[in-house]
Amino acid sequence: YVKYKGRRGVWFMSLDAANPLAVRMARWQFHLPYFDAKMSCIKNDKEIQYCSKRTHQGAAAADYMARYRPVGDVYQSAAGSIEHWLTEQYVFYSADRNGDIYHGDVDHTPWPLQIAEAEVEQNTMTKWLGIDLPDTKPLLHFSNGVDVVGWLLRKSK
Repeated sequence: YVKYKGRRGVWFMSLDAANPLAVRMARWQFHLPYFDAKMSCIKNDKEIQYCSKRTHQGAAAADYMARYRPVGDVYQSAAGSIEHWLTEQYVFYSADRNGDIYHGDVDHTPWPLQIAEAEVEQNTMTKWLGIDLPDTKPLLHFSNGVDVVGWLLRKSK
């Protein structure tokens, strides 16, 4: 989460995807740090099992494996809450190879959230950044998602 010239938004450090065409398009068109990955998502009545292994040639290794599930009722985050701050972002930023900053505006309805719990078996997603994640209980939420509308990327002035 960043603020650029007074405007809040999201800066993605890395994004993994299983679709090679989507990875190439996102890197080229949106200057986003997408990487090829082998991924699986298995859903059953009780939980979701999610696995990701980065396979992008020349990229640092990054693996993630976890099981998670919602454990509470659906609710909308309250203005001023940490959940609201984390989920109600409407712009993302990126930079091209020259260091020029771009932004993309998005719009969506408020995220329907549920308290969640998870068992993370492996998470090396931040190792390549030199960040060791603490071994503490994280703030977890689940959502079935929302539709997002996006506009063309623009160079920030």
